[in-house]
Amino acid sequence: MDQAQVSAAMQRTQALYASLSRWLDQQPEDAGALSRFAEYVTEHDHGTFTGPLLARYKELHQIDDRALAEFLNCHQGQLVRLVICGRPRAQWFESDVARIAIHVHVHDERLCALYQETMRPAPSTDDAVSS
Repeated sequence: MDQAQVSAAMQRTQALYASLSRWLDQQPEDAGALSRFAEYVTEHDHGTFTGPLLARYKELHQIDDRALAEFLNCHQGQLVRLVICGRPRAQWFESDVARIAIHVHVHDERLCALYQETMRPAPSTDDAVSS
């Protein structure tokens, strides 16, 4: 990644955080605010948070939150916290995954597998070999 790409990624991240902060400021303080925040992150994220990766994993495996929580060896309520965690950085992937797993109380090896599967670029239809 060159300097221009890093700068563009930082600007997108800052814009997303600003947007999320404004959204949170508009939410009433109640028990459902964190869940609504997690839904917002999943719908509006541009590569910063884990939420869209969880959604992608659930779609790929055709599972629901209960099955995902079972796979990660956690309670469903912990998934909300995982949704708003930042994605692991490539250069510190293993240590970031370990830190996230400890923070959210999920199975570290399974979380690592989930990240590895969902952070890969989707196969291009151009790459398909015709028969």
